[in-house]
Amino acid sequence: MALEGYNRLKKNGFSLKDVPSLNFAKQEYRNNVDTVRAFVAERLMKSSHPEDRLKFSGAYKQYTSFCEAEGRKDVEDKKSFKKVLKELGFKIGNSSKDGNQVYIFNVGLLQDEEEV
Repeated sequence: MALEGYNRLKKNGFSLKDVPSLNFAKQEYRNNVDTVRAFVAERLMKSSHPEDRLKFSGAYKQYTSFCEAEGRKDVEDKKSFKKVLKELGFKIGNSSKDGNQVYIFNVGLLQDEEEV
């Protein structure tokens, strides 16, 4: 039995097949241990519209409020928050038309269900 499994794995180049339920479980785990990913999953929405953007300081304030509301003590500092957002594919930079302030581009803030 073990030899059959080894042969299948070898045939597939020692690569395991992606299983949607496993991917979902991994994402849930990341969200539970990573406050920035949890915030992104629940509060941010990527957009293709160039005018959709958030002031970085405002997004960070929303993030800290989110952590407080969730009872999370593992709040990242601004530098780490920015780093994780970049790792997740968000574009962050200065906006020359807004006094060179730092923005997260092509993103929108989702409304709280309570606010709707």
